[in-house]
Amino acid sequence: MSEALVLPSFNRHFPQVFSQSPSGIIAYGCRNIIYFIDARCYPPVILDSKCIHRAYREKVAALSFCKCENTELIASISDCGEVKIWDINSGTSVNNFVVKEGICNIEWIHGSPNTVVFPQDSKVLIKWNFSTSNVTKIKFGSELKTCFITSNEKCPHLLAVAHNNGTITVLDILQEKILHKFKDHCREINIVAWSPVSPDTVSFVLFYFLTYD
Repeated sequence: MSEALVLPSFNRHFPQVFSQSPSGIIAYGCRNIIYFIDARCYPPVILDSKCIHRAYREKVAALSFCKCENTELIASISDCGEVKIWDINSGTSVNNFVVKEGICNIEWIHGSPNTVVFPQDSKVLIKWNFSTSNVTKIKFGSELKTCFITSNEKCPHLLAVAHNNGTITVLDILQEKILHKFKDHCREINIVAWSPVSPDTVSFVLFYFLTYD
């Protein structure tokens, strides 16, 4: 017999408002609350003790777990532009950063315990080492709104950024430079994912839900 887990509604129109940890914990944003779900058991359960209430004054716009094993940290950004790094066990913010209002993307870099990336605005991507407070600005070269960011598990130096005009920018995040720009469509790209089989291949989904390789 199947069982359904009834959840508080997630914040719609924010494609990166969900994240999953290496251990199988799922997080998502509902209003200004960050909920955690243990998906390792059946049926899944909401981890009430870990939920972060009043994480922001505004809505949670994006989440990204640290991708290192045995590291209980998650990065979040609100639609008012405040980035926070959270200790999941204590429910406290260990560092924060403020960018332009309306930014709704954040990604934790694979293989790094302390580096996240997020847009500063439509022209600049921020690479932030929150342990050292080192901030690097990477320019896109033109004004492109960021819609989705994804790090590459197999090749951690690669980062794909999807834009609202159908462009994907591929960066070397270690060397902090743009490698390629792909422009095949004129519509907004909602989701980007690296191929787990061929790590230098990226797939993306447009808003009308057709997938391209």
